[in-house]
Amino acid sequence: MFDMGVGRMALLDASADMLCVAREKFAVEIKANKVSAIAQTSLPKIPFDDGTFDAVLLNTVLHHLPSGSGRNFFHAVETLKEARRVLQPDGVIAITLLLDTSSTNAWFLNLSPEILDKICSVSPSAEEWNKMVFAAGLKCLLKTNLHGFGLLGDEDYIEYNNIFKQEWRNSIVMFEHTTKEEIEHVSQKVKSLHMKGEIKGWIKDHDKTQQFGFISLFLCQ
Repeated sequence: MFDMGVGRMALLDASADMLCVAREKFAVEIKANKVSAIAQTSLPKIPFDDGTFDAVLLNTVLHHLPSGSGRNFFHAVETLKEARRVLQPDGVIAITLLLDTSSTNAWFLNLSPEILDKICSVSPSAEEWNKMVFAAGLKCLLKTNLHGFGLLGDEDYIEYNNIFKQEWRNSIVMFEHTTKEEIEHVSQKVKSLHMKGEIKGWIKDHDKTQQFGFISLFLCQ
């Protein structure tokens, strides 16, 4: 991403595990002093001064925040306002977001109808997203869907002795809405498919991200 013109960046996450992953992935950039800060923090508060950044990236963040009573998505709206605050006047906010209708396209959410229903129930619809942007005082410059089976490969998520990689499991809100029985059912299903040598075929058959996309990308000001 630095070849695209990114000079220095700050990395924020609520999960210590995911920040450890970030330190590994950006080890070269950290050594080159291209990472100005690495902070564990919970949104909506962003711990920087007004107008600090040329760009803000909220990468698959907003749909993990509490939706609030009546699906008002208060925390997401406040996070968008904070992103606007720390942005310079001509800066851009890039947002990747899971909308409710896109959840059914991902193989790992199709492992359990019960879990899928829970994820859909807390993910905003396209109409709710438009209201969130308006409430935050932003306007959308671009919207597109990210496609590709490679975005959701099993190697990114699964350790077969513990189904989902622990750092991912610790960070994703999906597991806050599940029961132990549901997780155990999914774990056994994945382990069984793996032992039979069928996991990659099952994923390919149940993943629709290539045709219909999964995560939506928005550019806002």
